[in-house]
Amino acid sequence: MADPARRPRITACRPRSGYFHPADKLDVRSLLDDFGELSWYGLHEVCLGHGRFQSGKLAFGCLQVPGKILLYEQPAPPWFVAGDLQPEQAEWISNAGGIIQSSSFGFGCKIDWPERTLTDFMLFDVLMHEVGHHIVQQFKGKRQTQVLRRKDHEALALAFARRCRRQYRLEAIP
Repeated sequence: MADPARRPRITACRPRSGYFHPADKLDVRSLLDDFGELSWYGLHEVCLGHGRFQSGKLAFGCLQVPGKILLYEQPAPPWFVAGDLQPEQAEWISNAGGIIQSSSFGFGCKIDWPERTLTDFMLFDVLMHEVGHHIVQQFKGKRQTQVLRRKDHEALALAFARRCRRQYRLEAIP
């Protein structure tokens, strides 16, 4: 196990009424420990915090450079979303096990998360995605400014999160 003094601090804010943290502090700590120090080198804190809403987009988490990842609280499923999801968000959610049903009114949708799919989504598709962003910043030596075009940064973070999910699944198979 890595030196506990160098591991990132995991903090949590109490979720607002009707919201919860799909992945708790123990889930986050366990996953980061499983992937080891290289994945979180230079990361100071992972905070389970309150959500930030953007018009037309679901918000799950973000990287605040240098070295802080925020994972936002989520409403209890199922979710009812007004308007249409952006195609990349719909694909992202579907690939993670979320079930999206279009509204019978022609706009909006219902998103449900069976069993542990929302927890796994928050751990791999959000946390490890943000860790991917952190790694790009950390190992390029640029702590405060974005070192790649947004499109390239996103592509690398997405690839990192997908590799982590695949690796974790392979290790879990006896």
